Amino acid sequence: MISRKIHLVSILLKLGTFIQRCVPVEVAFGSKVTLKNMGWGGGLLHSHVQTYPVGSNQQQVTCYHYKDDNNHWVIHHRWDEPQYNPNNPIRFLKDGDVVRLSHSPTSRNLHSHTVPAPISKLNNEVSCYGNATVGDVHDYWVVEVVDDIKQGPKEKVQRIHSLTTRLRFRHNVLGCYLRAANAVLPQWGFKQIEVSCEKDSPPNDVHSYWNVESHWNDRCKLSTIHDRTAPLSYVSTCWRYKILSFAIPARFLASQCSNDDFQQRFDT
Repeated sequence: MISRKIHLVSILLKLGTFIQRCVPVEVAFGSKVTLKNMGWGGGLLHSHVQTYPVGSNQQQVTCYHYKDDNNHWVIHHRWDEPQYNPNNPIRFLKDGDVVRLSHSPTSRNLHSHTVPAPISKLNNEVSCYGNATVGDVHDYWVVEVVDDIKQGPKEKVQRIHSLTTRLRFRHNVLGCYLRAANAVLPQWGFKQIEVSCEKDSPPNDVHSYWNVESHWNDRCKLSTIHDRTAPLSYVSTCWRYKILSFAIPARFLASQCSNDDFQQRFDT
């Protein structure tokens, strides 16, 4: 088993050097994105139709380590602004913008409130709430640029770029920050990583850092970019392998549970 892991690491190190992506670089309102947490073990911001059996009973938000349609989010304007119109001039995302993140498969909005998170109870719960026409001010998140590995420090970042710009999301009402560390949800959350909103998040907390990993927007210019994670270091490669090994049972569990199964298992 050890020799197989070493062989896999060797393959990944060789492949990592050649990883490229053709993606829209500049992120804009109307873009569909995936958001990758940049802390150790961080996954992709994720939601699914299952609800929290505790707290608000709203739709769960987690971090998930596999690519999946449930990782897709659309960047929208505030409710009190004119909604996105593809015929209007494109509006690129920048530091300080207030956005609404809509979960693409369910149309529910990334949301937080003063309900305690299920595991990290000093933090606020993060859920998905409402739909494409129903929501409130608790759906608003302020985009804060940390820096960009190509453009440089925050003051030099003119526009937010996929892969290279590090971001934080501050709740516009509560002032807490979107965060995913290594708190694992119980079986009702498919053993995925808890996402919460931390009230006193220090500026250097990498678990509150996110970047746009995948990006779709037909109106944005395409460019071939070397993946931020390539070439992979030995340590990060080993960690990713460990996370994948851990995530396999969670993915299997999620695929085996229908909505009815879920309700039957945890309502009793």
